[in-house]
Amino acid sequence: MPPYHYENTNAVRFITFSCYHHFCLLSSENEKLIFINSLSKAREKFRFKLHGYAVMPDHVHLLIHPPENTHIVTIISEIKSRSAFEILQKWKVGNHPNLEKLRVVRGGRSRYAFWQRSFYDYNCRDYDKIKEKIDYCHANPIRKGLAASIEDYRWTSYRWYHGQGDYPIEIDAFEY
Repeated sequence: MPPYHYENTNAVRFITFSCYHHFCLLSSENEKLIFINSLSKAREKFRFKLHGYAVMPDHVHLLIHPPENTHIVTIISEIKSRSAFEILQKWKVGNHPNLEKLRVVRGGRSRYAFWQRSFYDYNCRDYDKIKEKIDYCHANPIRKGLAASIEDYRWTSYRWYHGQGDYPIEIDAFEY
């Protein structure tokens, strides 16, 4: 049974979800861009605020503030299904080597699993906790050895917050 998500309206949510079996399926710039595009489309559809993010090769962190009466499960399902569909479509055309390790049989049907089914979420109840989670997102690539400095990794909200260009998605400002 998937974990229960406590819907705390009017709270910023720290979300983490992982690629299937923690495979590094978001390794290329193209895959990360597809994910960012899917995030952007979900944001337009559901009108949530995006306060921070980190796109890692095997998982994603988001800080989002959903509008009242919009369930976090609905938003995350949209992001995951859209991004998985688009990446898998490209991989099928190019007969990508990752496809075979993603094949699963569910309900008697063969399909591909791109994301782990569940996700982790945390209700950020105050300013300090939101700042802590944004900083966590920004430092994650350093902890994982993906970059020598925070400024060097393009796939977090760090560059937006520090006025450096070349960020893949606009952030809804959170003063910190």
